[in-house]
Amino acid sequence: MRVLLSAAWSVASLVAVVVVVHHNEAWPAHLPAQIKGAAWEQGVDEQLQDAASMPQATPAVIEILTAGDDADPALRVDSNRVISMQRLEEIIAEAAESTGLDIDLIRAVVRTESDFRPSVVSSAGAVGLMQVRPVAAVDTASRMSGHKSEWAKRFAERDIADINHEDLLDPQVNVLLGSHYLAHLRERYSSYGEPMALWLALAAYNWGPGNVYRHITSNPHMNNLNDLRWLLNRRAPYETRAFIHRVLERSNMRLETA
Repeated sequence: MRVLLSAAWSVASLVAVVVVVHHNEAWPAHLPAQIKGAAWEQGVDEQLQDAASMPQATPAVIEILTAGDDADPALRVDSNRVISMQRLEEIIAEAAESTGLDIDLIRAVVRTESDFRPSVVSSAGAVGLMQVRPVAAVDTASRMSGHKSEWAKRFAERDIADINHEDLLDPQVNVLLGSHYLAHLRERYSSYGEPMALWLALAAYNWGPGNVYRHITSNPHMNNLNDLRWLLNRRAPYETRAFIHRVLERSNMRLETA
């Protein structure tokens, strides 16, 4: 009887080891250990969504993106990737010049938010390449009252309730709005100095300025980057922490303390 129990226990232990190894191998190797642990706690399926699961392009965005003489006839219009990387790079360069943000930073945000897919619409109503929400579009455009661009005037003169997804799907307008919004957030936190201002701007871009104020900047003990990291790790959702990590890494702004 003891022999049978011992054999059964050995088999159970072996199965447990195989299961653990399987889970460990399922994680992408580039994710740091602390992010792996946080994602495991909150659910892998909810936190690590493959880009292929994003919605396909709608007829409205296909019409927007394929209009004009510069449209690439070779692009697949049944996919979200209906804008050439050359055109996207031109849009990003325009946004960088308009806002003063680094080109690599804007590109990293676009990649992280939408995987370069212009028709992505989140369940929270964030739209397009930089996942711009109507409220952010109106707020950003209103702050640019002196801006001569037609797109800024168009959004500044409208109510949030009147803006629909199609209004924010144009790649050029979307990236300009998102970049100006990010630049405004970075300026808002400029008194903290760099790189804290950038970290806070990215946190607010993803999580919302209200949440950053309530949970992060209102804390009297936040004096340096280590304090900020400590607060983010304990109070910000995994999605926000992962967003900051990926944008910094993809924009070559990864720091020793990141």
